[in-house]
Amino acid sequence: MTGMGSCQPAGKGSVGEVLVKKENIITFKEGILGFEDLREFVILDIEEWRPFVWLVSVENPDVTFPIVNPMPFFNDYHPMQQIEDVSAIGAKDKKGVEIFCTVTLGINPEDATVNLKGPILVNTQNKSGKQYILEGVFSLSHPFVKTPGGKSCCGSDSVKISSSKLGELLVKKENIITFKEGLMGFEELRDFVILNIEEWRPFEWLVSVENPDVTFPVVNPTPFFTDYNPAQQLPDISAIGAKDKKSVETLCTVTLGNKPENATVNLKGPILINPQSRVGKQYVMEGKQYTQSHPFVKKSGKK
Repeated sequence: MTGMGSCQPAGKGSVGEVLVKKENIITFKEGILGFEDLREFVILDIEEWRPFVWLVSVENPDVTFPIVNPMPFFNDYHPMQQIEDVSAIGAKDKKGVEIFCTVTLGINPEDATVNLKGPILVNTQNKSGKQYILEGVFSLSHPFVKTPGGKSCCGSDSVKISSSKLGELLVKKENIITFKEGLMGFEELRDFVILNIEEWRPFEWLVSVENPDVTFPVVNPTPFFTDYNPAQQLPDISAIGAKDKKSVETLCTVTLGNKPENATVNLKGPILINPQSRVGKQYVMEGKQYTQSHPFVKKSGKK
């Protein structure tokens, strides 16, 4: 699945030939993200790989994931507080549920990252499992660093992201905007941040926190299209929890051409943001007057 970068099979020969008891097989009714066709897995604890264990597909043993219990390493990571319903794995309460996160192993131990965004929950009673997606600032590729006393690496008020287009950036968690439905074409990405870079003005950049290579140039359309006011024209914007339409911020994605005069703006699919709750949503405007590639021309007539 696009966007779930740490869910990569380790490949042939990672674990070798093993004999497993049928009673230890865990059933994932929805599979693992990116491998939805595989339903049965087993967890192997191999001494030389500790603290990692291996989640191995029974149907296709070449599909293997190094995983780890995140709790000893990230003491402020509490996915069960966000996952209220564990009935999908047949659990009546959360006490018998084990938590794992997939790991991407680098060439060096310090390069390893852990997927805190998509924890795997296993019901130890009925051997059922499911991978969940957490909202908020959790990362797909959080650095895995074992520190004395289990000191957490995810308690900072900032998040470090690296974009091939914009470089390495440090953003405050309080500035992250949550899109519960994602953006069109990128529904699996939920957390974004807006970056205002001087040399790109009047454009800004909407950057995915989970996958920083997903970036959109955006613009506030109001100074350039004076009769365009989607917040007032849309009948219902309750999805972003806004009571007053006047306080809503509006952005439109931009397609940058080879020349400034070739730039176009998507007036058909405005992005509305509630600055109070930091919740956003992309809407679709009705009417033929709005297009996805409207010429971007400043009000003054300057291109």
